[in-house]
Amino acid sequence: MTNEVVASLAQSFGEVLVRLAGERPGLLVVSGPDTSLVSWFTQIWPERLVTVAPAASRLSVGQGIRRGGGEAIVVLDETVGVLPSGLTAPMVLLSADRMHLGAAHRAGITVCQPGWELDVPALLIGSLGADEPVMLHLPEPMEGLPEQPDPERTSFGDPRVLHRGRRGLVVGAGPTAPVAAWVARRLAGQQVDVLALDSHTMGADSGVDTDVLVDHLLVGPVTAPRAGALEAVRVDPSDLNGLVRAVRRTLPGMSGS
Repeated sequence: MTNEVVASLAQSFGEVLVRLAGERPGLLVVSGPDTSLVSWFTQIWPERLVTVAPAASRLSVGQGIRRGGGEAIVVLDETVGVLPSGLTAPMVLLSADRMHLGAAHRAGITVCQPGWELDVPALLIGSLGADEPVMLHLPEPMEGLPEQPDPERTSFGDPRVLHRGRRGLVVGAGPTAPVAAWVARRLAGQQVDVLALDSHTMGADSGVDTDVLVDHLLVGPVTAPRAGALEAVRVDPSDLNGLVRAVRRTLPGMSGS
C-alpha cells in the first residue's frame, strides 16, 4: 500500500520526479485525493498537479495530456482494481500497491520495478520515453536480507546481468532482484555458476505475472524461451540457506544435489 513504501525508495523517486519536472515543462501528475506518493512534487510544483478523484477519469485525463503533447504520470491508489486492456497512450502509471501488478498483467501493460534506489532515475526516464503505457511499481524491499552491494547501473528495457554463469538461470525483479544476486553469489561459492538477471522491465509477452516476482525467484535453464517457462521458487527471508538449496535443486540436472 502507498503508506508502506520504504522511505528511501519513495524519497529517491520524489527527488528524481522534482528534478525531471524542472527539465520537462510538459510533465504533469494526475492523482486522486491521496498524493503521498508524489508529496514532494506537490509542494514544489503544485500547479503541475491535476487532482481527479475517479480512477477511470484519471486515465482519461492522462491520455488527453499525452495527446496534447505533454507527459503524464497517473497515480494509482487502492480504489483501482482493474486496468483497461485498450489503454494505448504512452503514460506512466505510478503504483506502490501489489494488487496493481496483477491488474497490469491482465491488461497487457508493461511493468517496471526498481530493485535499488539507484535504478529510479533510469527507469522513470525510460518509462516516460516508452511508446506505450508503463506501470512503474515502487515495491517494498524484502526484509531480512544481508547487506547487498549496489549493482551496475541499468537502463529501461533489457534485463540487467547480476551474475554470469551457464549452469542455469535465476531471475528476480523489484524486491527479489537483490535476492537473485545474493543466491547467485552463494551458489558460486558451491562451484555452481548461474546467470542471474534483474528483469526490472517485463512486458506481457514474458508470460509472467510480475506479482509472482514479489516473493518468488524464477529458475530454470538458460535456454528457456521466455520467463514464463521457468519454475517459481518461493523466497522465505527467514530461511535463506533453504532458498539456496531449493534453487540449486531446481536448476537443470541438479535435482538430486
